[in-house]
Amino acid sequence: MPSPTLHIDDAPCSPEVLAQIQDALESGQTVLLPTETVYGIAARADQPAALEALARAKGRPSDQPFTWHVADTACLDALGARTAPVERLVERYWPGPLTLILPDLKNHLPHLSTDGRIGLRLPSHRPPPSTPPAPPLP
Repeated sequence: MPSPTLHIDDAPCSPEVLAQIQDALESGQTVLLPTETVYGIAARADQPAALEALARAKGRPSDQPFTWHVADTACLDALGARTAPVERLVERYWPGPLTLILPDLKNHLPHLSTDGRIGLRLPSHRPPPSTPPAPPLP
């Protein structure tokens, strides 16, 4: 069965469209979202089936890590990665196309990284105001 296609722009999404996006992500499906450089494929990082679908959609081995787009800098605290050098980079380049490769010091996302590191990016292209907020890191 083909995936549904929802056309959205920078105008606020209707509650029905938001519910469809949220339901798709929560059920392990992938969703295409714009960033400042490319369209990204969104999936729930805490759902192994979603990660498998993401790897298939991107045509890559399931053990090749992904860059994870985050909603704000709170993820740095959750990962125990807020250091002075990281803070300087974040203040200067986030939001934007800089991906930080950081150690997952608190081991929050062991299923996302085979080497204990995780790539995080805070895109400058902000989703429509009514897009569902990103779930917290698992």
